Amino acid sequence: MKTTLTFICILLSSFFVAHAQTPTVGGWNVYYGHLHNHTSDSDGEGTPADAYTHARDVAGLDFMGISDHAIMISSSEWSNLKNTANDFNADGSFVTFWGFEWSSNFLYGHVTVVNTEDYTTVLKDFTFAALNDWLNPREGIAFFNHPGREDNGLEFEHFEFPPSDRFVGIELWNKGSGFEEYYYNDGYFDNDRERGYFDEALQRGWKIGATGAHDHHGRSWGETDMAMAVLSNSLTREDLYAAFKAKRFYSTEDRSIAMSVQLNGSEMGSTVVGGNLQQIRIQAFDRQSENFTRAELYRNGVLFYTWPINTTNVDISYDITTTGGEFYYVKVTQQDGDEAISSPVFIEGDGAGVPPQVALLNPSTGSRFTNGTSISLQADVVDVDGTVSQVSFYNGAQKLGESLTSPYNFVWENVTPGAYQLLARATDNTGNIKASEAVHVVVEASNSITVSSRVNHKNDDAEQGWTGIMYRTSSDLELVNDGWRNGNQRVGMRFKDLNIPQNAMINNAYIQFTCNEPGSRSTNVTLWGESTDHARSFGAQNISSRPLTSSGVDWSIEPWSIPGEAGPKQRTPDLKNVVQEIVSRPGWSLNSAMAFVVRGKGRRTAESYDGSSERAPLLVVEYTTSVTPTVVPAARVASVTEDAVENELPVDTQGIIVYPNPFGVVINVLLPVKEQASVTLYNMNGQVMTSMMADTNEFNLDTSELEKGVYILSIVTRDEKITRKLIRD
Repeated sequence: MKTTLTFICILLSSFFVAHAQTPTVGGWNVYYGHLHNHTSDSDGEGTPADAYTHARDVAGLDFMGISDHAIMISSSEWSNLKNTANDFNADGSFVTFWGFEWSSNFLYGHVTVVNTEDYTTVLKDFTFAALNDWLNPREGIAFFNHPGREDNGLEFEHFEFPPSDRFVGIELWNKGSGFEEYYYNDGYFDNDRERGYFDEALQRGWKIGATGAHDHHGRSWGETDMAMAVLSNSLTREDLYAAFKAKRFYSTEDRSIAMSVQLNGSEMGSTVVGGNLQQIRIQAFDRQSENFTRAELYRNGVLFYTWPINTTNVDISYDITTTGGEFYYVKVTQQDGDEAISSPVFIEGDGAGVPPQVALLNPSTGSRFTNGTSISLQADVVDVDGTVSQVSFYNGAQKLGESLTSPYNFVWENVTPGAYQLLARATDNTGNIKASEAVHVVVEASNSITVSSRVNHKNDDAEQGWTGIMYRTSSDLELVNDGWRNGNQRVGMRFKDLNIPQNAMINNAYIQFTCNEPGSRSTNVTLWGESTDHARSFGAQNISSRPLTSSGVDWSIEPWSIPGEAGPKQRTPDLKNVVQEIVSRPGWSLNSAMAFVVRGKGRRTAESYDGSSERAPLLVVEYTTSVTPTVVPAARVASVTEDAVENELPVDTQGIIVYPNPFGVVINVLLPVKEQASVTLYNMNGQVMTSMMADTNEFNLDTSELEKGVYILSIVTRDEKITRKLIRD
């Protein structure tokens, strides 16, 4: 035990030494720290002096704040906290702040307030509105703590009224939870495209940034790789405080990530006048040379564009047209699953008129086509203060074609297998350009062969905890958290006898797990393949030393509730890019074995070979060795009812009928078969007007409260998603 503890201390010491040098990005220095922590003055341990000393000397933070619960501290303890912070502050090496936590349990929520001369409690200022009134005339800043945790219908008044501009941030993570609980959630409101607390606040005009806090109550202040990262001129209290007020900070799960997000040279947190052809620039790097696999741009809380990458240094420039009232922020993801989320850039006004509004109506996200088909792209464009000059259609940055007149259509012919990001860009008569949200489609190969292989030996599935110890005979596989002893471990699986030819075209691949025990906590993992010509067993080689494929697949795992269940919830997303990378290696052969490694956060417990050999992980791969162009048949048209034909109702190629169009009070929908469907009607700004779940093949929507205009109807069934443009007259 003594040897193990010594080893851990050496690792921690090495980690924090590696973080000693100050990174620079976007013209700023980056500093890491926390502003929400506790001591024995309220419900924690140790003194403020203990906390500042530990954060500086052990955790290696650049800055540190203490915010004990105001209702539990005395005026003398408040004075001592301010004096201690001033005593420990050392501009240039370690900066300290003082504050308090306004704590309204189970009602109005918790708020960290920093840098005020005095403090208040819920006994003096009971409501969230009262806290706003108290803070407004004072010098100080505030952050929303762990949103959703104290909700009883009134937390932060659910963002319904703008707060004081002293509120500058909201926690996207708290303690050691990562982003799972406080960013990846459905927020307070339903039917808003599953926006979380952060995006719901921003959608309601709250100009707040992305932060996070250790919220520590023990004696290990700051000992976490997660941090609030601040872009500042220098490490002084004055400069850091100015950066806080400017919302020039981001939230990161890895204290070695440095990131800058600028719009026309204005850094995250800024408010910029909207207009035509503005450039957003994303810069990021990792001081430990970890690879980034993805950069994502979010507009108004919805994913706008994704850049798949494989680099330790990110530098992306992208031209966009912005409109007053919008906000943009960026998320970057590393190969090990760690993420960093920037504060937004806020848009107000417009530099040159109102850009056109554009939506790509066809195809819909998730559509699948067969190799060699032609994909019809259809855009809907509205320009309220001018005319539309042209609409261009893109696959990522590749221009496919354009349309100069309405209806705005383009046919992309003879499309080869692959995954594509399709979007439309509309240009109006004054030169304003606006892009639609990206639509993701897949083109599959034809003449496919399906093979499968189940883990069939005790050394072909294994777990490796954070200490490096291998577990090869466990009765189950924890994906991936195995408690305090092993932490977020690596899980490995090896599959033999696949008989897939070298360079075969992989159409689809997945691993089917079987539930061993129920689990519902938030779980997000990433799966990689082992980058080798022939994977060795885990009896011959551990998991962590194996080289990984450049491709990885994220999996946000739904709750598992039934032991023995092996259904869609226990099935991974499509792993075809990972498998393709392996079978395309020059040394791959029919006799080769392939292995997969799973890492991430959370916990789902699956059957292992040692627990149940017939329920061990199963790899299924669909591939083809030759590509023959085919034409996609018109699906399900034959099942349209005779009544629809007799009444000359509009039938589409999926056999779905939506009428009338234009509509008055009621929209009628007919599906060719009885199945469960989710039906949602959006306006052209993407807001949900009405929605319902249908359990039959014939139903209607009441639209009596809608205004005249253009709407988008979305129908999601088990097999597909269909969108239709409708007009209310």
